[in-house]
Amino acid sequence: MGSADARRNHSPLEVGRLDEEGWSPMNWRIKSRIQRYCDAVPGGGGIYAGLQRAVGRHRRPDYGERLDLACRTIAGLAEAGVAIEGASVMEVGTGYAPTIPVLFWLAGASRVETFDLNRYLRPRLAAGMLGWIADRAELVESRLAGLVDPDALRRRLATLDQLQDRPLAFLKRANIAYHAPADAAATGLADGSIDVHFSAYVMEHVPPVVIEALLREASRVLRPGGVAAHRIDPTDHFAHADPTISTVHFLRFDEESWRRIGGNRFAYHNRLRDDDYRRLFLESPLHLVRHRFEVDSRAVSDLRNGFPLAPPYRGRDPEDLARCRLDYIARKPGSPSPAPSAG
Repeated sequence: MGSADARRNHSPLEVGRLDEEGWSPMNWRIKSRIQRYCDAVPGGGGIYAGLQRAVGRHRRPDYGERLDLACRTIAGLAEAGVAIEGASVMEVGTGYAPTIPVLFWLAGASRVETFDLNRYLRPRLAAGMLGWIADRAELVESRLAGLVDPDALRRRLATLDQLQDRPLAFLKRANIAYHAPADAAATGLADGSIDVHFSAYVMEHVPPVVIEALLREASRVLRPGGVAAHRIDPTDHFAHADPTISTVHFLRFDEESWRRIGGNRFAYHNRLRDDDYRRLFLESPLHLVRHRFEVDSRAVSDLRNGFPLAPPYRGRDPEDLARCRLDYIARKPGSPSPAPSAG
């Protein structure tokens, strides 16, 4: 994965000289120090958010990657026999702007319940996201062509355009419920009330025991035949801002060293690999029906040419260690309940 791919990935903070694309390369050690400092001082969350707005990824947000991910997810769900039209969706990890819930609504979702452990949503960023989508209505229509009724999509885009400067009013109109601070492993939603359980770039920031709890909760809230669809980024997130290091760079550190470097609320990464996630899905109450990934060829080359690894990663297949952009779709066993008959 080259630097252009790294720029498209999520990185919590890029500080430094911005180039023409608004991306700022930064030495991973400096970034780690900034994150650790902000985690340790009173009001550090506000300081961190301010840095993001001033020189980080919130300075010039680009939602194209989220649009692409949402469209590919909707297509993947269709392949699995799940339509978004009329579906109830639950998202784990809202973030600063509910981009994918909005795109699910545009695709016809009847309601979206989105959960965040901390209250990160920022109305200013949400308004900017809505404006970004409104300005690219034709692109959205083209990306969702064949997946969504075109007339219904145009009507929803018109509603979005009208309310883009009032994000909270828009969320209410779109039936998108934001829950924060809230525990996505204990949602309080009714049993069998959700068709699609979803997350994007969240699971890598969650300890394995919590992932197990999230998948159990997914099984509880999903209707029979409903699906959990999750995109995971197992790469070293410091490599997103520092192209001089490999996407497997953090696998060289033992647990104690990594805890010192990335053991804070802004940088936590569980460092699980694809086979670790696959095992968690296979051991969950859900049935894994699709598993896709890409392989970072640069990382494979590094691993085959003497890249040092910490003990837990030694002896493992380089291509597994270098897998990225992991996609999982798992189904709750059983058939959908029949619709009630008229009268």
